[in-house]
Amino acid sequence: MFNEQKIISAENNFAELKKYISHINMKKILLVHGNSFYKLPLADFFLSLEIPVVHFTDFSPNPIYESVLNGLKIYRKNNCDGIIAVGGGSAIDVAKCIKLFANMNDSVDCLKQKIIPNNIPLTAIPTTAGTGSESTHFAVIYRNGKKFSVADKSALPSAVMFDPTFLMTLPLYQKKAGLLDALCHAIESSWAVKSSEESRSFSFESIRLICAYKDSYLTENPSENCRAYIFYASRLAGMAINLSKTTAGHALSYKLTSKFGISHGHSAALCVARVWNYMNQNLNCAINEELKIQLPQTFQRIAECMGFKNVDSAISGFQKFLTDLNLAEPLDINFDEKDIEDLVESVNLERLSNNPIILDKSAISNIYKLILSGKF
Repeated sequence: MFNEQKIISAENNFAELKKYISHINMKKILLVHGNSFYKLPLADFFLSLEIPVVHFTDFSPNPIYESVLNGLKIYRKNNCDGIIAVGGGSAIDVAKCIKLFANMNDSVDCLKQKIIPNNIPLTAIPTTAGTGSESTHFAVIYRNGKKFSVADKSALPSAVMFDPTFLMTLPLYQKKAGLLDALCHAIESSWAVKSSEESRSFSFESIRLICAYKDSYLTENPSENCRAYIFYASRLAGMAINLSKTTAGHALSYKLTSKFGISHGHSAALCVARVWNYMNQNLNCAINEELKIQLPQTFQRIAECMGFKNVDSAISGFQKFLTDLNLAEPLDINFDEKDIEDLVESVNLERLSNNPIILDKSAISNIYKLILSGKF
């Protein structure tokens, strides 16, 4: 699958990107991006193109279904024949959904229609490192506060361009959240029920690179080499979850984001820290005998990739990492049992089925209480 994805160089004023656009014979581009796009040198590149470029920016972080429909209408109205997404996971996910909905009747619920794969060229240009959306065949959108996953093999971008200079202008919180999102993708993928030898190889290398370069990356002026490795680690983590999907950590995280407004990577890390600790203490609750044997080995491999000698120190190290980033403190809210019930009921059961340790409602409730109170 990934062998078919073209990686475009950002060198020489994006000359290879221009050549690629010409090669696939795009006549009119729908350019999906956020407002930060105009601060990038890439903005001048698209102004200089000799073919029309239609801009679509009407979406928010954690994009909603209605925004995708608006983008789809603009794509059709302007007779575009290709899509380029510039931005983080939200921009890329919106672009994926516009592509997947393009052959649908948008007067009927697109989320309930069968996806018909199409050959609309989709190019992803990530400006953040973390989501790995450029390496997956699925997208996340929300409707009425509920998260939906839209998936099809044709949603995997046919081309990707990485430019490490884009990471220089990211706000610190966004860098932290993105780094944690990639790390959580890699960790969860490695222990997922649907993991494989191939996906675990992506996961472990991603974990190793993130932990090797995280301190340098979060400084004010990380080197180009450091930024390139973080981009690569994020891509590897995306490739891993593309094969294995995520587990309980992400399943618990989505409602925290939609309900309390914290970034996705931040909420995922808060969940993974507690889920990993719970699973390590309840290995006898593995869903089958094979996983009872395999899981301690996987946990140990994660620990070693993180630079720790054993699992307990790795879990403590992950928790300390969140504390050092000032992202472990209690969420600034007053919560009651109704809030906990709302969170528990939101958990995606499909993702729980991919978790190697059984989590019942009581366990999930306790994990949410730990998160909201800032305890591990």
